Amino acid sequence: MFGNYPVNDDWIFVSQVEAFSQGIFTLNAELDPSFIAQGFLGLLWGKIFGISFVNLQILTFLITIIAVFVFIQILKEFNVKKPFIIFFSLLLFFNPIIFVSAFTFMTENYYLLFFLGSTYFYIMFLQNQNKILYLILGSILVLVSILIRQIGALIGFSLILVLLFDIVKRGKLNRFSAISIIMLLALVIFSLLITLLWPRFNENRKLILNEQLITRIKFILLSLHYFPLFIFPVLAGLNIKILDNKFITVILIPIFIFILIYLYNFDIYPVGNVFYLEELYSKSDFRSAFSLFDNILFKSLFVTLTAFCITKFIVFFLERIRRYKSNLSIKNMNSVNQFLIILGVSNFIILLFSSDYYDRYLIPSFICLFILIIRNFAAEIKINKLSIFCLIMAIFIVIFLQWEFSAKNRLMWDQARKLSEKTGYFSQISLNDTYTNYIITKKENDFTGLIERKSFEKKCYVQDYSVESDSNLFMSILNLEDYIDVNILEKKKPYLVNKKEGFPKVKKHLDNLIYNQEYFSFLFNFVGKRAFVASWCNENI
Repeated sequence: MFGNYPVNDDWIFVSQVEAFSQGIFTLNAELDPSFIAQGFLGLLWGKIFGISFVNLQILTFLITIIAVFVFIQILKEFNVKKPFIIFFSLLLFFNPIIFVSAFTFMTENYYLLFFLGSTYFYIMFLQNQNKILYLILGSILVLVSILIRQIGALIGFSLILVLLFDIVKRGKLNRFSAISIIMLLALVIFSLLITLLWPRFNENRKLILNEQLITRIKFILLSLHYFPLFIFPVLAGLNIKILDNKFITVILIPIFIFILIYLYNFDIYPVGNVFYLEELYSKSDFRSAFSLFDNILFKSLFVTLTAFCITKFIVFFLERIRRYKSNLSIKNMNSVNQFLIILGVSNFIILLFSSDYYDRYLIPSFICLFILIIRNFAAEIKINKLSIFCLIMAIFIVIFLQWEFSAKNRLMWDQARKLSEKTGYFSQISLNDTYTNYIITKKENDFTGLIERKSFEKKCYVQDYSVESDSNLFMSILNLEDYIDVNILEKKKPYLVNKKEGFPKVKKHLDNLIYNQEYFSFLFNFVGKRAFVASWCNENI
């Protein structure tokens, strides 16, 4: 699933590592994260294995494996049983954002490693009578996390708040707490100063514009579904019966129906995409094509299953509020729960004000929620047939989608390179925005991020397409899909999609293709279709 091509914006980060290797340590103007620590880690790796997209993707994959190992150590600290450790760790590794990011050089999984590492040592510090060694080790990892992404400062600030709560609770300030707070504050400020003073070719806007706030709030509210979605196999195993009490059942049925209709109508899980992850399963220029996941039957099953798990979680959550309402105050919680809640909530709130917002930014808050649920309710979770089915389903979805993306894009980038050699074009080739941005920057040998990437008229195109099977089985399935769509349940488009009008489509140019390559596709081959990547030009070459 690795490939020698950029994914999303990771070409900027790879370019920065190349700049480091040439002695250019001023950061690219297009870099939003601090990136410094990741850049030097990539440089060290590149000195040994060479700097390329594939090599740095392999580094990211190894970093992800280490992050999962750190997560396992956290679970062991909570005395979680081995079968549950395996279950929870698989769910973390195959989280759609984390797994997909493992095959890029984006900052997400590098930050995840040091986020988990510092969280682990801070939990050890809070659980082991404030042993100073754990505080020091955790704080060193916080420093590194800040040098990857500035929001790492929230880890340190969260622990400071917990220590302040403890001082208020005891009614006195002891020498140890004072030293801990001062040391933490000094380290966080020092780390932030490094990121602020590190030379950059230009500064990007750090905060959201006032006129964007309403839209940002809407997007964040539409992202809340990710939290239960990412752990729906866990929710399926919650030890609670929702049908025993008739009164509760009557109340829950309309809630379940509302969630079901909401998820289906807004297409929170886009048909054919299931998990929306920016460019990888993009909502822009969305074109529906019947496939393993792009069909009404699969979507109906998946949405029903997740709606049931979410409803189950609502019952569980409300019951626990009723049972433990006297301990819900943040001041009455134990220090570890305080730390995880403050850290998770602060990472979520900061998204209201950051200059950009992407689904991947939810991962720190998700990690905190996941650890909180495991720490407090692991004994009330069962690994039953339904939870195992949900886990296997989630794993297959994520693997199949990543395979599709990798297989398709490997061919698309290869054909774009061949077209460039054959025609002499580079920016006139249409593949995607990542290709255009990367290729122009590469040709200009620019490390500043300040060059103007001019838009050229597109003369050649690289696109994917699928061909329908003429088998009786496939035609029967397709006819059933069309019948359901017209007469029973309309197949909705993903919410907020847009379709490019007037843009050339490959199926109208099948007679003048220059390259046409078939690839193995789980999504299409499993339903009797064939998948291709093809290229053509408007002019004869």
